[in-house]
Amino acid sequence: PHLRTGWPEVVEQVRIRKHERLAVDFPCAAAFPRLDTVIDGALEDLSAGGCKIVLPSAAGVAPGDAVTLSFDLPDGARIRDAQGAVRSVAPGGQHTVLGCEIAEAQPEVEHAITLFVSSTLERMRGGGDRQRALLFDPAGDVSETVASPLRKRGYDLAVEKSPVDLFFRLRLSRPAAVLLSLTAEPSPGALCRMIRATSGLEDLPIFAFSPSAPGSGGEDAAAVKQAGATECFTGEDCVKDLVRALTSLARS
Repeated sequence: PHLRTGWPEVVEQVRIRKHERLAVDFPCAAAFPRLDTVIDGALEDLSAGGCKIVLPSAAGVAPGDAVTLSFDLPDGARIRDAQGAVRSVAPGGQHTVLGCEIAEAQPEVEHAITLFVSSTLERMRGGGDRQRALLFDPAGDVSETVASPLRKRGYDLAVEKSPVDLFFRLRLSRPAAVLLSLTAEPSPGALCRMIRATSGLEDLPIFAFSPSAPGSGGEDAAAVKQAGATECFTGEDCVKDLVRALTSLARS
């Protein structure tokens, strides 16, 4: 008996990583318990599962050595004493490159790195010609009113209903603007203060609005502006004013 099979003309190797990886370049301190030493270097790439570190010298460091890493992410998150292990050592002329695995079971470290890598990659990939506004709508009663006119002007609208999810989304991908209903709870003033106190969001446009006339419901617009809102719109034309403000923002 004979078996006849076809043979592919081209074989393509596809590497699949558990975590997204990002090329970076910022300072990092690497501590090696076996050698009782700390070496200052730089991160060359980063993922929640590992990284590449460039050190001026790594005498005595060997694959399998434990390492703890400390560094600050550009989005404000501070990684301190993240546990890991050296997987490779590649000596060069004036520096040594270490491939390091970051140990699992460190949820705060994994969360911070994943947010930074994912949000940076999303910004790098871009979103075509459409910009994204982020609406905080805990009651779910203003989303459709705002979404339709914004989409006609080329905006996507992301909606969050809890403060935790709102800030998670802000860390994941910075929007063109945040939209807050003056009748929302927690109060828009409190949310403005929290956003302004978050590293990297100090200048993020925040627009608060309410279809009610000034003083007839919700938090006072003047107090919300004082808390950090870029502008507040009230009255029956508030959505039109909101769209005009976002369109003007896109042109600036």
